[in-house]
Amino acid sequence: MDSSFEKPPNVVCDGDVCRIVDQDSDVRTEVVSKAVPSSLQGPILSSIESLVDSDTWQPIDPLRALSSKRFVLLYFSASWCPPCRAFTQILSPWVREHANDVAVVFVSQDRSESDMRAYVSHKGFLCIPYNDSARQQLPQMMQVSMLPTLVVVNAQTGAYVTDWGRSAITKNPDGCIEDWTHGYPGISWLQLFKFW
Repeated sequence: MDSSFEKPPNVVCDGDVCRIVDQDSDVRTEVVSKAVPSSLQGPILSSIESLVDSDTWQPIDPLRALSSKRFVLLYFSASWCPPCRAFTQILSPWVREHANDVAVVFVSQDRSESDMRAYVSHKGFLCIPYNDSARQQLPQMMQVSMLPTLVVVNAQTGAYVTDWGRSAITKNPDGCIEDWTHGYPGISWLQLFKFW
């Protein structure tokens, strides 16, 4: 097996998520959508000081790249995470289809820059550079405890909308942007549990 697909020892993959476990937590604890403190409503996007384009690996001005969008999707993911790899195959074409409204900012949880580059090259994402401090700070700031996580942020106000972005795109791909516009998570309970 390719060593880039080996998960770190503090990760437990179960079903369609990989949970990041610290020494004091219980793997069985379910994590639900959480309220992000109001103090984070503005600083979320301002903490992103540099970006690169995953298609060209050239630097991109964050203000210019993000300010024209309605929503910024912070994508916490890693190449070693099987559910992440599966969702990336859904997210990439969806983002290209909705490029006028959204931008994905990839926040890599990979173990090396080469793993990150191999994983997201030509996916249509913007990436926080691997050695940028925001790559380590954002998961803590957003309380990310499982991968993949897709946090939706209003690009105009910097306000946190939801951390249910993955479910919204998977179950409500045609309606989630409109829901996010009104501050909703982009998915209803009926859609979440609908298997047909």
